[in-house]
Amino acid sequence: MTTTTFPGSAPLRWTREVLVALLILTVLTVFRLWYCTYPDIIEDEAYYWLWSNHLDASYYSKGPGIAWTIALGTAIFGDNAFGIRWISVILSAGTGWQLFLLARRLFDERTALTALMVACVVPLLAIGSVLMTIDPLSVFFWVWAANLFCDALAQDRWRDWLLTGFAVGCGFLAKYVNAIELLCFLGFLAWSPAHRKHLRNPKALAALGVFVICTIPVFWWNAHHGWITATHLKERGALQKKFTIRPGEFFQFVTMQAVVMSPLLFIGVLISIVATVCKKLKSDSERLLLSLLLPIFGFYSVLALNDNGEANWTATGYIGAFILVAADWRQRVQRAPRWRWAVIATLSLAALEAAALHETAPLNLPPKSDPLNRVRGWDGFGQHVDAAIKQHQPQIIIGNRYQVAALIAWYVPGHPQTFVPNSDRIQNQFSFWPGYKVEPGATALFVTDELDGLPDRLKQEFASIEKVGEFWTEFRGRKLKHYYVYRCR
Repeated sequence: MTTTTFPGSAPLRWTREVLVALLILTVLTVFRLWYCTYPDIIEDEAYYWLWSNHLDASYYSKGPGIAWTIALGTAIFGDNAFGIRWISVILSAGTGWQLFLLARRLFDERTALTALMVACVVPLLAIGSVLMTIDPLSVFFWVWAANLFCDALAQDRWRDWLLTGFAVGCGFLAKYVNAIELLCFLGFLAWSPAHRKHLRNPKALAALGVFVICTIPVFWWNAHHGWITATHLKERGALQKKFTIRPGEFFQFVTMQAVVMSPLLFIGVLISIVATVCKKLKSDSERLLLSLLLPIFGFYSVLALNDNGEANWTATGYIGAFILVAADWRQRVQRAPRWRWAVIATLSLAALEAAALHETAPLNLPPKSDPLNRVRGWDGFGQHVDAAIKQHQPQIIIGNRYQVAALIAWYVPGHPQTFVPNSDRIQNQFSFWPGYKVEPGATALFVTDELDGLPDRLKQEFASIEKVGEFWTEFRGRKLKHYYVYRCR
Protein backbone atom coordinates (compact mmCIF):
# COMPACT_ATOMS: atom_id res chain seq x y z
CA MET A 1 0.00 0.00 0.00
CA THR A 2 1.50 3.32 -1.04
CA THR A 3 1.65 6.30 1.25
CA THR A 4 2.67 9.90 0.81
CA THR A 5 3.49 12.68 3.20
CA PHE A 6 1.69 15.95 2.62
CA PRO A 7 3.95 18.83 1.76
CA GLY A 8 3.85 21.99 3.82
CA SER A 9 2.68 25.29 2.44
CA ALA A 10 5.13 25.72 -0.42
CA PRO A 11 6.10 29.25 -1.44
CA LEU A 12 3.71 30.52 -4.06
CA ARG A 13 5.28 30.78 -7.50
CA TRP A 14 3.67 32.94 -10.15
CA THR A 15 3.03 30.11 -12.55
CA ARG A 16 0.47 30.25 -15.32
CA GLU A 17 -1.98 28.15 -13.31
CA VAL A 18 -1.69 30.39 -10.25
CA LEU A 19 -2.21 33.52 -12.34
CA VAL A 20 -5.23 32.03 -14.12
CA ALA A 21 -6.73 30.97 -10.77
CA LEU A 22 -6.30 34.46 -9.34
CA LEU A 23 -7.74 36.00 -12.50
CA ILE A 24 -10.82 33.74 -12.35
CA LEU A 25 -11.40 34.54 -8.68
CA THR A 26 -10.88 38.28 -9.20
CA VAL A 27 -13.30 38.49 -12.14
CA LEU A 28 -15.89 36.38 -10.34
CA THR A 29 -15.59 38.41 -7.14
CA VAL A 30 -15.99 41.75 -8.93
CA PHE A 31 -19.01 40.40 -10.81
CA ARG A 32 -20.58 38.97 -7.65
CA LEU A 33 -20.06 42.18 -5.68
CA TRP A 34 -22.01 43.94 -8.42
CA TYR A 35 -24.62 41.21 -8.91
CA CYS A 36 -25.33 40.67 -5.18
CA THR A 37 -27.47 43.82 -5.13
CA TYR A 38 -29.68 42.54 -7.98
CA PRO A 39 -31.66 39.67 -6.38
CA ASP A 40 -34.16 40.67 -3.72
CA ILE A 41 -33.36 39.77 -0.13
CA ILE A 42 -34.92 36.36 0.40
CA GLU A 43 -36.85 35.00 3.37
CA ASP A 44 -33.88 33.36 5.11
CA GLU A 45 -31.70 36.45 4.72
CA ALA A 46 -34.40 38.70 6.17
CA TYR A 47 -34.81 36.27 9.06
CA TYR A 48 -31.06 36.17 9.75
CA TRP A 49 -30.95 39.96 9.52
CA LEU A 50 -33.49 40.04 12.36
CA TRP A 51 -31.15 37.78 14.30
CA SER A 52 -28.35 40.28 13.75
CA ASN A 53 -30.55 42.90 15.41
CA HIS A 54 -30.90 40.60 18.44
CA LEU A 55 -27.30 39.47 18.90
CA ASP A 56 -27.01 36.44 21.13
CA ALA A 57 -24.71 33.55 21.97
CA SER A 58 -26.75 31.20 19.76
CA TYR A 59 -30.20 30.79 18.22
CA TYR A 60 -33.10 28.38 17.95
CA SER A 61 -31.99 26.53 14.81
CA LYS A 62 -28.36 27.54 14.26
CA GLY A 63 -25.25 28.90 15.88
CA PRO A 64 -24.45 32.60 16.06
CA GLY A 65 -22.08 32.72 13.07
CA ILE A 66 -24.60 33.98 10.51
CA ALA A 67 -26.02 36.68 12.81
CA TRP A 68 -22.58 37.94 13.85
CA THR A 69 -21.48 38.07 10.20
CA ILE A 70 -24.51 40.03 9.04
CA ALA A 71 -24.13 42.40 11.98
CA LEU A 72 -20.56 43.10 10.87
CA GLY A 73 -21.52 43.51 7.23
CA THR A 74 -24.38 45.92 7.88
CA ALA A 75 -22.36 47.86 10.46
CA ILE A 76 -19.93 48.72 7.66
CA PHE A 77 -22.25 49.19 4.66
CA GLY A 78 -25.69 49.64 6.24
CA ASP A 79 -29.00 47.79 6.18
CA ASN A 80 -29.15 47.07 2.47
CA ALA A 81 -28.58 44.10 0.15
CA PHE A 82 -24.88 44.87 -0.26
CA GLY A 83 -24.41 45.27 3.48
CA ILE A 84 -25.94 41.85 4.10
CA ARG A 85 -24.22 39.98 1.27
CA TRP A 86 -20.75 41.39 0.63
CA ILE A 87 -19.06 39.15 3.20
CA SER A 88 -20.64 36.11 1.51
CA VAL A 89 -18.96 37.11 -1.75
CA ILE A 90 -15.58 37.59 -0.06
CA LEU A 91 -15.89 34.24 1.72
CA SER A 92 -16.72 32.55 -1.59
CA ALA A 93 -13.52 33.96 -3.08
CA GLY A 94 -11.62 32.70 -0.05
CA THR A 95 -13.19 29.27 -0.50
CA GLY A 96 -12.08 29.15 -4.13
CA TRP A 97 -8.52 30.08 -3.21
CA GLN A 98 -8.34 27.60 -0.32
CA LEU A 99 -9.72 24.90 -2.64
CA PHE A 100 -7.00 25.70 -5.18
CA LEU A 101 -4.29 25.55 -2.50
CA LEU A 102 -5.58 22.26 -1.12
CA ALA A 103 -5.73 20.59 -4.54
CA ARG A 104 -2.30 22.04 -5.39
CA ARG A 105 -0.65 20.50 -2.37
CA LEU A 106 -2.41 17.15 -2.74
CA PHE A 107 -1.79 16.79 -6.49
CA ASP A 108 -0.46 19.55 -8.75
CA GLU A 109 -1.35 23.00 -10.06
CA ARG A 110 -3.12 21.69 -13.17
CA THR A 111 -5.42 19.59 -11.00
CA ALA A 112 -5.92 22.55 -8.68
CA LEU A 113 -6.98 24.79 -11.55
CA THR A 114 -9.39 22.14 -12.82
CA ALA A 115 -10.90 21.74 -9.34
CA LEU A 116 -11.37 25.50 -9.10
CA MET A 117 -13.08 25.59 -12.50
CA VAL A 118 -15.42 22.80 -11.38
CA ALA A 119 -16.35 24.74 -8.24
CA CYS A 120 -16.96 27.93 -10.23
CA VAL A 121 -19.51 26.35 -12.58
CA VAL A 122 -21.60 24.38 -10.08
CA PRO A 123 -25.09 25.99 -10.18
CA LEU A 124 -25.71 25.71 -6.43
CA LEU A 125 -22.45 27.45 -5.54
CA ALA A 126 -22.82 30.05 -8.30
CA ILE A 127 -25.98 31.57 -6.85
CA GLY A 128 -25.17 30.55 -3.27
CA SER A 129 -22.02 32.66 -3.42
CA VAL A 130 -24.04 35.89 -3.50
CA LEU A 131 -26.71 35.04 -0.92
CA MET A 132 -25.90 35.40 2.78
CA THR A 133 -26.83 32.02 4.18
CA ILE A 134 -24.91 29.69 6.47
CA ASP A 135 -23.29 27.80 3.58
CA PRO A 136 -20.63 30.37 2.52
CA LEU A 137 -19.40 30.43 6.13
CA SER A 138 -19.61 26.69 6.57
CA VAL A 139 -17.83 25.77 3.33
CA PHE A 140 -15.06 28.36 3.77
CA PHE A 141 -14.15 27.18 7.25
CA TRP A 142 -14.39 23.54 6.11
CA VAL A 143 -11.79 23.91 3.35
CA TRP A 144 -9.59 26.24 5.42
CA ALA A 145 -9.56 23.66 8.22
CA ALA A 146 -8.57 20.98 5.70
CA ASN A 147 -5.58 23.05 4.59
CA LEU A 148 -4.57 23.75 8.17
CA PHE A 149 -4.85 20.05 8.95
CA CYS A 150 -2.43 19.31 6.11
CA ASP A 151 -0.04 21.94 7.51
CA ALA A 152 -0.29 20.27 10.91
CA LEU A 153 0.51 16.86 9.45
CA ALA A 154 3.42 18.20 7.42
CA GLN A 155 5.14 20.27 10.11
CA ASP A 156 3.51 19.19 13.40
CA ARG A 157 3.53 22.73 14.79
CA TRP A 158 1.33 23.80 17.69
CA ARG A 159 0.11 26.77 15.67
CA ASP A 160 -1.25 24.62 12.84
CA TRP A 161 -2.99 22.17 15.13
CA LEU A 162 -4.60 24.92 17.21
CA LEU A 163 -5.71 26.81 14.10
CA THR A 164 -7.25 23.61 12.75
CA GLY A 165 -9.42 23.31 15.85
CA PHE A 166 -10.28 26.99 15.61
CA ALA A 167 -11.35 26.73 11.95
CA VAL A 168 -13.57 23.72 12.62
CA GLY A 169 -15.03 25.52 15.63
CA CYS A 170 -15.83 28.63 13.57
CA GLY A 171 -17.51 26.42 10.99
CA PHE A 172 -19.57 24.80 13.75
CA LEU A 173 -20.81 28.22 14.87
CA ALA A 174 -22.25 28.62 11.37
CA LYS A 175 -23.44 25.08 10.63
CA TYR A 176 -23.39 22.20 13.08
CA VAL A 177 -22.46 19.66 10.41
CA ASN A 178 -18.95 21.15 10.37
CA ALA A 179 -18.25 19.19 13.55
CA ILE A 180 -18.22 16.08 11.37
CA GLU A 181 -14.93 17.34 9.92
CA LEU A 182 -13.24 16.28 13.15
CA LEU A 183 -14.48 12.74 12.51
CA CYS A 184 -13.21 13.05 8.94
CA PHE A 185 -9.75 13.94 10.24
CA LEU A 186 -9.88 11.15 12.80
CA GLY A 187 -10.90 8.64 10.13
CA PHE A 188 -8.04 9.73 7.91
CA LEU A 189 -5.47 9.39 10.69
CA ALA A 190 -6.73 5.87 11.41
CA TRP A 191 -6.66 5.02 7.68
CA SER A 192 -3.21 6.41 6.86
CA PRO A 193 -0.26 4.35 8.15
CA ALA A 194 2.07 7.32 7.67
CA HIS A 195 -0.01 9.58 9.93
CA ARG A 196 -1.53 7.15 12.41
CA LYS A 197 0.97 8.28 15.02
CA HIS A 198 -0.94 11.57 15.35
CA LEU A 199 -3.82 9.72 17.01
CA ARG A 200 -1.66 9.93 20.15
CA ASN A 201 -0.35 13.43 19.44
CA PRO A 202 -1.06 15.85 22.33
CA LYS A 203 -1.18 18.69 19.80
CA ALA A 204 -4.09 17.01 18.06
CA LEU A 205 -5.83 16.73 21.43
CA ALA A 206 -5.20 20.45 21.96
CA ALA A 207 -6.87 21.14 18.60
CA LEU A 208 -9.93 19.30 19.91
CA GLY A 209 -9.80 21.48 23.01
CA VAL A 210 -9.82 24.66 20.91
CA PHE A 211 -12.83 23.33 19.01
CA VAL A 212 -14.64 22.67 22.29
CA ILE A 213 -13.93 26.22 23.47
CA CYS A 214 -15.43 27.57 20.21
CA THR A 215 -18.64 25.62 20.83
CA ILE A 216 -19.21 27.12 24.29
CA PRO A 217 -21.63 29.87 23.09
CA VAL A 218 -23.92 27.28 21.49
CA PHE A 219 -23.97 24.92 24.46
CA TRP A 220 -24.23 27.75 26.99
CA TRP A 221 -27.25 29.20 25.19
CA ASN A 222 -28.93 25.81 24.84
CA ALA A 223 -28.32 24.99 28.49
CA HIS A 224 -30.34 28.10 29.34
CA HIS A 225 -33.10 27.33 26.81
CA GLY A 226 -33.95 23.70 27.42
CA TRP A 227 -31.66 22.31 24.72
CA ILE A 228 -34.23 23.37 22.16
CA THR A 229 -31.76 23.16 19.26
CA ALA A 230 -31.41 19.41 19.78
CA THR A 231 -35.19 19.07 19.53
CA HIS A 232 -35.23 21.21 16.38
CA LEU A 233 -32.45 19.22 14.69
CA LYS A 234 -34.23 15.99 15.52
CA GLU A 235 -37.40 17.30 13.86
CA ARG A 236 -35.46 18.80 10.95
CA GLY A 237 -33.94 15.43 10.15
CA ALA A 238 -37.35 13.73 10.57
CA LEU A 239 -35.86 11.67 13.39
CA GLN A 240 -38.78 12.33 15.72
CA LYS A 241 -40.84 9.81 13.76
CA LYS A 242 -40.21 6.14 13.15
CA PHE A 243 -37.35 5.63 10.70
CA THR A 244 -38.79 4.04 7.59
CA ILE A 245 -37.01 3.37 4.33
CA ARG A 246 -38.81 5.31 1.64
CA PRO A 247 -37.23 4.79 -1.81
CA GLY A 248 -39.12 7.78 -3.18
CA GLU A 249 -37.50 10.11 -0.64
CA PHE A 250 -34.04 8.83 -1.48
CA PHE A 251 -34.72 9.22 -5.20
CA GLN A 252 -35.73 12.85 -4.59
CA PHE A 253 -32.51 13.40 -2.64
CA VAL A 254 -30.36 12.02 -5.47
CA THR A 255 -32.34 13.99 -8.05
CA MET A 256 -31.87 17.24 -6.12
CA GLN A 257 -28.12 16.63 -5.87
CA ALA A 258 -27.94 16.05 -9.62
CA VAL A 259 -29.89 19.23 -10.35
CA VAL A 260 -27.94 21.58 -8.07
CA MET A 261 -24.57 20.12 -9.08
CA SER A 262 -25.45 19.74 -12.82
CA PRO A 263 -26.43 16.25 -14.06
CA LEU A 264 -23.29 15.42 -16.05
CA LEU A 265 -21.02 16.70 -13.31
CA PHE A 266 -22.97 14.73 -10.71
CA ILE A 267 -22.49 11.56 -12.74
CA GLY A 268 -18.80 12.39 -13.16
CA VAL A 269 -18.39 12.85 -9.41
CA LEU A 270 -20.08 9.52 -8.69
CA ILE A 271 -17.85 7.73 -11.20
CA SER A 272 -14.73 9.30 -9.72
CA ILE A 273 -15.73 8.43 -6.16
CA VAL A 274 -16.52 4.81 -7.04
CA ALA A 275 -13.31 4.46 -9.08
CA THR A 276 -11.21 5.83 -6.23
CA VAL A 277 -12.93 3.72 -3.57
CA CYS A 278 -12.33 0.60 -5.67
CA LYS A 279 -8.62 1.30 -6.09
CA LYS A 280 -6.39 -1.19 -4.31
CA LEU A 281 -3.57 1.29 -3.88
CA LYS A 282 -4.70 4.69 -2.64
CA SER A 283 -2.45 7.65 -2.00
CA ASP A 284 -2.86 9.64 1.19
CA SER A 285 -4.23 12.47 -0.95
CA GLU A 286 -7.07 10.22 -2.10
CA ARG A 287 -7.60 8.90 1.41
CA LEU A 288 -7.96 12.44 2.75
CA LEU A 289 -10.45 13.47 0.07
CA LEU A 290 -12.52 10.34 0.60
CA SER A 291 -12.40 10.98 4.34
CA LEU A 292 -13.70 14.52 3.77
CA LEU A 293 -16.60 13.59 1.52
CA LEU A 294 -17.83 10.08 2.35
CA PRO A 295 -18.99 10.87 5.93
CA ILE A 296 -21.02 13.87 4.69
CA PHE A 297 -22.67 12.16 1.74
CA GLY A 298 -23.07 8.96 3.73
CA PHE A 299 -24.73 10.72 6.67
CA TYR A 300 -27.25 12.59 4.54
CA SER A 301 -27.86 9.58 2.29
CA VAL A 302 -28.92 7.59 5.34
CA LEU A 303 -31.24 10.40 6.47
CA ALA A 304 -32.61 10.63 2.90
CA LEU A 305 -33.81 7.03 3.11
CA ASN A 306 -36.44 8.40 5.47
CA ASP A 307 -36.72 12.07 4.40
CA ASN A 308 -35.04 13.75 1.42
CA GLY A 309 -34.04 16.93 3.31
CA GLU A 310 -32.56 19.96 1.53
CA ALA A 311 -30.24 20.01 -1.46
CA ASN A 312 -27.66 22.28 0.17
CA TRP A 313 -27.11 20.09 3.24
CA THR A 314 -24.22 18.27 1.51
CA ALA A 315 -22.41 21.48 0.47
CA THR A 316 -19.31 20.84 2.60
CA GLY A 317 -18.85 17.43 0.97
CA TYR A 318 -18.42 19.12 -2.40
CA ILE A 319 -14.92 20.29 -1.47
CA GLY A 320 -13.45 16.80 -1.46
CA ALA A 321 -15.63 15.75 -4.39
CA PHE A 322 -14.44 18.56 -6.68
CA ILE A 323 -10.76 17.88 -6.06
CA LEU A 324 -11.25 14.15 -6.42
CA VAL A 325 -13.09 14.46 -9.72
CA ALA A 326 -10.48 16.90 -11.03
CA ALA A 327 -7.66 14.48 -10.19
CA ASP A 328 -9.55 11.56 -11.74
CA TRP A 329 -10.25 13.52 -14.92
CA ARG A 330 -6.59 14.51 -15.23
CA GLN A 331 -5.54 10.86 -15.03
CA ARG A 332 -8.16 9.75 -17.54
CA VAL A 333 -7.21 12.47 -20.03
CA GLN A 334 -3.54 11.54 -19.72
CA ARG A 335 -4.36 7.89 -20.46
CA ALA A 336 -6.89 8.61 -23.21
CA PRO A 337 -6.93 12.18 -24.62
CA ARG A 338 -10.44 11.70 -26.01
CA TRP A 339 -11.73 12.06 -22.42
CA ARG A 340 -10.90 15.75 -22.76
CA TRP A 341 -14.08 16.28 -24.78
CA ALA A 342 -16.22 14.67 -22.08
CA VAL A 343 -14.65 16.99 -19.50
CA ILE A 344 -15.22 20.04 -21.69
CA ALA A 345 -18.85 19.04 -22.34
CA THR A 346 -19.48 18.48 -18.62
CA LEU A 347 -18.00 21.81 -17.56
CA SER A 348 -19.71 23.66 -20.42
CA LEU A 349 -23.15 22.32 -19.49
CA ALA A 350 -22.65 23.23 -15.85
CA ALA A 351 -21.39 26.70 -16.80
CA LEU A 352 -24.46 27.29 -18.99
CA GLU A 353 -26.74 26.21 -16.15
CA ALA A 354 -24.91 28.47 -13.69
CA ALA A 355 -25.09 31.41 -16.08
CA ALA A 356 -28.79 30.86 -16.73
CA LEU A 357 -29.44 30.69 -13.01
CA HIS A 358 -28.33 34.33 -12.68
CA GLU A 359 -31.16 35.48 -14.95
CA THR A 360 -33.92 33.07 -15.93
CA ALA A 361 -36.40 35.63 -17.29
CA PRO A 362 -35.46 35.04 -20.97
CA LEU A 363 -36.22 31.33 -20.51
CA ASN A 364 -39.87 32.13 -19.69
CA LEU A 365 -40.14 29.23 -17.26
CA PRO A 366 -43.43 28.43 -15.50
CA PRO A 367 -43.60 30.25 -12.14
CA LYS A 368 -43.37 27.03 -10.11
CA SER A 369 -40.34 25.86 -12.09
CA ASP A 370 -38.35 29.09 -12.02
CA PRO A 371 -35.75 28.88 -9.19
CA LEU A 372 -35.20 32.65 -9.24
CA ASN A 373 -38.79 33.40 -8.28
CA ARG A 374 -37.51 32.93 -4.74
CA VAL A 375 -35.60 36.22 -5.11
CA ARG A 376 -38.24 38.20 -6.99
CA GLY A 377 -41.27 40.30 -6.21
CA TRP A 378 -40.42 41.17 -2.62
CA ASP A 379 -40.18 44.92 -3.17
CA GLY A 380 -43.80 44.81 -4.32
CA PHE A 381 -44.65 42.70 -1.29
CA GLY A 382 -43.31 45.45 0.95
CA GLN A 383 -45.24 48.13 -0.93
CA HIS A 384 -48.55 46.25 -0.55
CA VAL A 385 -48.04 45.66 3.16
CA ASP A 386 -46.91 49.26 3.70
CA ALA A 387 -50.07 50.53 2.00
CA ALA A 388 -52.21 48.35 4.27
CA ILE A 389 -50.35 49.60 7.35
CA LYS A 390 -50.90 53.23 6.36
CA GLN A 391 -54.58 52.59 5.70
CA HIS A 392 -55.41 50.68 8.89
CA GLN A 393 -52.80 52.08 11.34
CA PRO A 394 -52.35 48.85 13.36
CA GLN A 395 -50.53 48.75 16.66
CA ILE A 396 -49.36 45.19 15.97
CA ILE A 397 -48.08 43.62 12.73
CA ILE A 398 -48.18 39.83 12.51
CA GLY A 399 -47.01 37.39 9.85
CA ASN A 400 -48.41 33.86 9.77
CA ARG A 401 -44.90 32.39 9.53
CA TYR A 402 -41.50 33.63 10.65
CA GLN A 403 -40.53 34.07 6.99
CA VAL A 404 -43.46 36.42 6.35
CA ALA A 405 -42.82 38.40 9.53
CA ALA A 406 -39.14 38.76 8.59
CA LEU A 407 -39.98 39.93 5.06
CA ILE A 408 -42.35 42.58 6.43
CA ALA A 409 -39.69 43.80 8.86
CA TRP A 410 -37.15 44.09 6.03
CA TYR A 411 -39.23 45.46 3.14
CA VAL A 412 -41.63 47.86 4.85
CA PRO A 413 -40.03 51.32 5.19
CA GLY A 414 -38.77 52.01 8.68
CA HIS A 415 -38.31 48.28 9.42
CA PRO A 416 -41.31 47.97 11.80
CA GLN A 417 -41.33 45.45 14.61
CA THR A 418 -43.17 42.32 13.55
CA PHE A 419 -44.44 39.20 15.28
CA VAL A 420 -45.72 35.72 14.59
CA PRO A 421 -48.91 34.46 16.25
CA ASN A 422 -48.48 33.83 19.96
CA SER A 423 -48.01 30.17 20.77
CA ASP A 424 -47.30 28.06 23.84
CA ARG A 425 -44.95 25.96 21.70
CA ILE A 426 -41.44 27.08 20.76
CA GLN A 427 -41.42 27.13 16.97
CA ASN A 428 -38.70 29.54 15.81
CA GLN A 429 -36.51 32.39 17.01
CA PHE A 430 -39.52 34.69 17.48
CA SER A 431 -40.46 32.48 20.43
CA PHE A 432 -37.47 33.87 22.34
CA TRP A 433 -38.25 37.52 21.69
CA PRO A 434 -41.01 39.50 23.43
CA GLY A 435 -44.37 38.75 21.83
CA TYR A 436 -47.23 41.15 21.28
CA LYS A 437 -49.76 41.95 23.99
CA VAL A 438 -53.38 42.59 23.08
CA GLU A 439 -54.61 45.66 24.94
CA PRO A 440 -58.26 46.83 24.93
CA GLY A 441 -58.97 48.64 21.66
CA ALA A 442 -55.79 47.41 20.00
CA THR A 443 -55.76 46.58 16.30
CA ALA A 444 -53.45 44.26 14.42
CA LEU A 445 -52.65 43.55 10.80
CA PHE A 446 -52.23 39.87 9.97
CA VAL A 447 -50.50 38.95 6.71
CA THR A 448 -50.64 35.34 5.57
CA ASP A 449 -49.95 33.26 2.46
CA GLU A 450 -52.66 30.74 3.44
CA LEU A 451 -56.26 31.33 2.41
CA ASP A 452 -57.66 29.48 5.41
CA GLY A 453 -54.74 30.18 7.68
CA LEU A 454 -56.24 32.01 10.68
CA PRO A 455 -54.66 30.51 13.82
CA ASP A 456 -57.01 29.59 16.65
CA ARG A 457 -54.91 31.66 19.05
CA LEU A 458 -55.51 34.75 16.93
CA LYS A 459 -59.26 34.11 16.97
CA GLN A 460 -59.15 33.89 20.77
CA GLU A 461 -57.19 37.11 21.17
CA PHE A 462 -59.25 39.37 18.89
CA ALA A 463 -63.01 39.91 18.94
CA SER A 464 -63.25 40.41 15.19
CA ILE A 465 -61.04 39.44 12.26
CA GLU A 466 -61.92 40.52 8.73
CA LYS A 467 -60.12 40.20 5.45
CA VAL A 468 -59.31 43.69 4.17
CA GLY A 469 -57.19 42.86 1.15
CA GLU A 470 -55.18 40.43 -0.87
CA PHE A 471 -52.37 40.75 -3.37
CA TRP A 472 -49.87 38.86 -5.48
CA THR A 473 -46.13 39.31 -5.57
CA GLU A 474 -45.21 39.87 -9.21
CA PHE A 475 -42.25 39.91 -11.54
CA ARG A 476 -42.61 41.59 -14.92
CA GLY A 477 -46.36 41.17 -14.83
CA ARG A 478 -46.27 37.50 -13.82
CA LYS A 479 -48.00 36.50 -10.61
CA LEU A 480 -45.77 34.63 -8.18
CA LYS A 481 -47.27 34.26 -4.71
CA HIS A 482 -50.66 35.10 -3.20
CA TYR A 483 -51.05 36.89 0.15
CA TYR A 484 -54.05 37.85 2.26
CA VAL A 485 -54.36 40.74 4.71
CA TYR A 486 -56.63 40.67 7.77
CA ARG A 487 -57.49 43.40 10.24
CA CYS A 488 -57.86 42.16 13.80
CA ARG A 489 -59.75 44.22 16.42
